[in-house]
Amino acid sequence: SAARSEHVNQLIAPALSRGKIVVCDRFTGSTIAYQGYGRGIDIDFIHLVNAQSTANVSALLTVLLDIPLEVGQARSIHNDRDVFEQEKTHFYKKVRDGYLASAASDPERWMILDGTASSEDLSEIIWNKVSKLKAEP
Repeated sequence: SAARSEHVNQLIAPALSRGKIVVCDRFTGSTIAYQGYGRGIDIDFIHLVNAQSTANVSALLTVLLDIPLEVGQARSIHNDRDVFEQEKTHFYKKVRDGYLASAASDPERWMILDGTASSEDLSEIIWNKVSKLKAEP
């Protein structure tokens, strides 16, 4: 929370005030997915902490590159099938469910894309969306 607050205050907010586009790899939606859904921390509490740590700076667009758990596991460097790995599978299922729930609750902000698509296709789709948002007043 303190690290996010510092990141927002020192980098994100100043860039936004200069009219810049800011791209983050994980922000408040990730906290909800990982801490709320994955670890079971109260979602309302997470929203409160997120609001305080970001000074209510929020994303205009959140892109979710959604992939099936099996694909994510296949992409993982550490793909052992022991008990710990099975627990991780359950954890990541809850995290994915959290992302999808957040996206469903705010479809104007979230864009869910098939993460198994080519990086070229994904880049084009995302750039087109960002370009449209940038053109809006």
